[in-house]
Amino acid sequence: MKRQTFILTICFLAGSFLASRTEANDGLNALFNNNNTISNDNSPIAFTPADLKAFVESIPTKNVAAVSETAYKFDVEYRDYSFPTVVHTNEAGTIIWASFNLAPIPENASPDDYSNILLKLLSANGEFGDYFFSYSEATRMITLYGCIQVRSKVSTQELTDHLIAMGEIAVDKQNLWNPTLWNQDDPRHVGSWHSESHKLDLVLAPSNRFELNAGGNPMAGNYAIDGDQLKMQDDKRETIQGNVRFDNANEFSILVNGNEIVFVRK
Repeated sequence: MKRQTFILTICFLAGSFLASRTEANDGLNALFNNNNTISNDNSPIAFTPADLKAFVESIPTKNVAAVSETAYKFDVEYRDYSFPTVVHTNEAGTIIWASFNLAPIPENASPDDYSNILLKLLSANGEFGDYFFSYSEATRMITLYGCIQVRSKVSTQELTDHLIAMGEIAVDKQNLWNPTLWNQDDPRHVGSWHSESHKLDLVLAPSNRFELNAGGNPMAGNYAIDGDQLKMQDDKRETIQGNVRFDNANEFSILVNGNEIVFVRK
């Protein structure tokens, strides 16, 4: 409380000093009959709701909807992606925000699957200046944000370039926010898998060892993948072999004697 009182006292004294200086200047102006005053109007240039509306109407967009006078949502198509986008300003019109909803973290993904990925995404935030990635715990959505500080008149081209830059960043880092591309640089078969339809649990280790549990009957041994062929041979010399297909980083199937078994990452 004493510190707050001290700060308030300093502020009051400083205010009194500045007021005295102002009065003195006014007195000198009056003394010399000088009516010319120096303007200290540093008020920022505002990006108005009309400016925002004109911008949205000037670019090719899909699914445009006005959220409010200062916010619009629409889809931005860039490369092979369509990004749900929101562009809005703060109340003063001094900051323009844009956001791309990139992808939700899959409901069946565990923190072990994505914690390292999100750390890499967080680390990437330092590369792009006024652009950064964010994650919402409530929606599980990974989002890319960008902002423009309005210091002068902002043209339609500047805003268009801003969205293009966001598209470039999103594409450049797609292996970090797109769950279908997670761990693409790692051996995609390595990990723990489960087949709900066949009640199987499978672990494929980097050392080419496997563990397979079928209804309480465990097997363990060595495996090999050659092209689209997966061969597992347990320590008792029993062999399982079939065609393997990886649909994405979190799912693959193996066809054994005409019977397809689908595994999803645990």
